[in-house]
Amino acid sequence: MNLDRKKNKSSHYGVTVLNALAEKLNTFKLEFAHYDWSSGTYKTSGKSIPDGGLEDLERHDAILFGVNCPPEKPDWVIIRENSEGNGTATEVATEVGREFPEVQVNKMLVDAMTTRMVLKPETLDTIVASNLHADNLLRPCRCRGRFDRCIVPTSNLESTGQHPSMFTPMHNSAFDISGKGAADPVTTFWTAAEKCAKDLEGKSTTKEVTTAVVAEIQRLEERT
Repeated sequence: MNLDRKKNKSSHYGVTVLNALAEKLNTFKLEFAHYDWSSGTYKTSGKSIPDGGLEDLERHDAILFGVNCPPEKPDWVIIRENSEGNGTATEVATEVGREFPEVQVNKMLVDAMTTRMVLKPETLDTIVASNLHADNLLRPCRCRGRFDRCIVPTSNLESTGQHPSMFTPMHNSAFDISGKGAADPVTTFWTAAEKCAKDLEGKSTTKEVTTAVVAEIQRLEERT
């Protein structure tokens, strides 16, 4: 299913590639149900998800989630960084680390960590940090050096199989380029298929990049 039905949103392009792949390979079939459950929907109806919405999701195998926030300027701000208590992440990591002496644990300042992530990424396995540092500094640094528009997929896995897992691109909402065709759709491709064509970069629009990937899929038969 697709929780983002508008064509100017990122998940639309992931659906385009998946449909092209399914049609070309003819080894699997996909059925999409589209839901416009956005912040705009909340503003008009007063509900983020309509009555019975969660139950409706249960009939699907997976969720492809895109952007759901409106581009309007906020008129108020909530200060939330480290609201659980500054240092909690470090304290928990240190405590758990004692239970696994075979695992090497290092403490680093955030600026030193960004340098290590770039120069020696192979020396890292798991990074534990506060939301302030992990979300705003370390995560963008990990996303191929794109500090504004990350192109990394994320998976919210439901291990019991009783509910659908949700997959969503790890990027900002990017309201400044909304509707301009300038968004990089590759993160959605990776999220939807776990593997896809490389990032084309350059000056191509969102639609042009999507069209190029679909064209590559259509040429698969020629290569085999």
